[in-house]
Amino acid sequence: MERSDVSREAGLAYRAVEAAGALTGAAVAPLFGAMSWLRGGRAFHPEGTCFWASVTPIAHALDVRRAAERLGRRALVRLSPGLWRGVHERVEALGCAVRFTEGRDEEARPGDQDLLTATIWRPATLLLSPFFTNAHDYLANVYHAALPFEVEDVGFAFLRLVPARGASPEGGDRELRLEHAFAAGRAALGLELRRADETTWDHVCLIDLREHALVDQERLRFLPQNAGRGLVPRGFVNAMRAPSYRLSQWLRPARGRRDRDATERATARRAA
Repeated sequence: MERSDVSREAGLAYRAVEAAGALTGAAVAPLFGAMSWLRGGRAFHPEGTCFWASVTPIAHALDVRRAAERLGRRALVRLSPGLWRGVHERVEALGCAVRFTEGRDEEARPGDQDLLTATIWRPATLLLSPFFTNAHDYLANVYHAALPFEVEDVGFAFLRLVPARGASPEGGDRELRLEHAFAAGRAALGLELRRADETTWDHVCLIDLREHALVDQERLRFLPQNAGRGLVPRGFVNAMRAPSYRLSQWLRPARGRRDRDATERATARRAA
């Protein structure tokens, strides 16, 4: 079967269940909204450390190269614990959200691309992931988008982020280790793509963390549906996420808190 045929059949299958996913998402959205309201913040990934990053295409295949070029040259990156506030390094999942943007603040703009990843290989492994995540080091994990995307010029594919320059230096908790890696120029992630009908991963681009981004934590709202640069999330779970995310974000208190908590804690420990 030709690759185009596989992508076409996958597209029909994913679209067939997305309407059901949206209805299911609307049904469970009040649960996630209540969690956000009670927690006074995000239901998951309640706090994080943000960076401005440069984006460099490193793809070899021509179609993947076009997809990489479309992402632009700048991104906002947020590394975060999935479950707990503060630094808990026993049972924890970690997340990495990327917004490919030309903006200089936390607001999403038309044409921006959000990519949400976590140390969760597939939705079916959600409950096991905290036990298999290296919660001591952000840069010692692979971050999976976990769900399929329809990538312009490429077709249906899976995406992941991998550490591009190895793990963080030893010493301290994960926030301090991230600061050490950043100071040493080692804080970088590679975006990789696997086509739906293949088993190998292709390089897409290098995301190199360049400077801290002190953005408004409550106004920073990543949405999988922000897909202005050709990475379109597909399938039942992706469709289900949209209403849950929107209601959860709407119910989050707008406290105007700056996204400095994790960064300032790590910087203070480093200075001490």
